[in-house]
Amino acid sequence: MELFQNADDNRYTQALSAGDDPYVSFFIYHDKLVVECNEDGFTEENIRAISDVGKSSKQGAQGYIGEKGIGFKSTFMAAWKVQIQSGPFSFYFQHREGDSGRGMVTPIWFEPETDLSRQMTRITLYLRDNENPENMQSRRDDIIRQVFGLQGTTLLFVQNLRRVNAELINEGGQIIQSKQTRIVKSDGNSMIKLRTIESRGTISTQTTTQFYVACHTALNLAKNENRTYTEAENEAKAYSTAQVCVAFPMDDNNEPIVEAQELFAFMPVRKVGFNVSTQHCYTCESKPIYNL
Repeated sequence: MELFQNADDNRYTQALSAGDDPYVSFFIYHDKLVVECNEDGFTEENIRAISDVGKSSKQGAQGYIGEKGIGFKSTFMAAWKVQIQSGPFSFYFQHREGDSGRGMVTPIWFEPETDLSRQMTRITLYLRDNENPENMQSRRDDIIRQVFGLQGTTLLFVQNLRRVNAELINEGGQIIQSKQTRIVKSDGNSMIKLRTIESRGTISTQTTTQFYVACHTALNLAKNENRTYTEAENEAKAYSTAQVCVAFPMDDNNEPIVEAQELFAFMPVRKVGFNVSTQHCYTCESKPIYNL
């Protein structure tokens, strides 16, 4: 989720100008996890921020999920080396159990074996290899479950990403499992369609779900003491507003699908089990009202 949120916080001006959907892809190998996204690319400011535990290149609190770059260090819970290739920059951090921790904030430059074929940032996590095979397999299985368990509905509530891909690759380089979820239609207002394609071996399935998304701006909120605001945000009291969105899954007849739904605070939090009922509104152009 940390890698997903970092991808959503990126800028995608070049991809959008080329007509491409902003995306993030996860490639799971037996000894590493590779994450790619078609963002604009790292800047010197980004590198300085990611090499520090108290700085951030995300100016202000509005519109960003992460804070101060601390979360990126959590990748070392699963990896001993994290390599980043983006634009003209190629560097890595490394940290093994027992090290001082300096390696997590000291970038080491390297010459990449291959150049990126297009505008992209590639992050490679080399999984910890100083444990017994059973623990290594357990760690890899956890990553597989988390990546393939990432819900496509997350795309309904993030700012930039429109597609998420996942591939499981064996030691021979063959794709043995894949999953892609993307926003295939949005009227820019309330109706959004998500399409998910999953493949395992020779079996492939495709599902499309549409959602009615209703958003409301909450006002007069108190300042969040855990966030750092820019001077402009403080003057405008930007912290006092926040957007709350509810997404209702709909069937082909535009009727609500009644089932337990996830609660999101930027990212999935838990199943809450809101119940949805409908009633007819005779003054609403014959449209039903959906009640929580």
